[in-house]
Amino acid sequence: MVGWCRLRDAMRWFTVTRIERASVTKLACSGHTVDEVGEPPENAKPVRGAD
Repeated sequence: MVGWCRLRDAMRWFTVTRIERASVTKLACSGHTVDEVGEPPENAKPVRGAD
């Protein structure tokens, strides 16, 4: 999963199975471009949605 990391103040690739908790905030994440996402890490795998 790609998301903004407030801890590192940067766009990051997160391993979904390692996310222990998440919360919705009212803080907007704006001013970023898709170019910041970069290339996926070598161990990235596609995720399939429910059918």
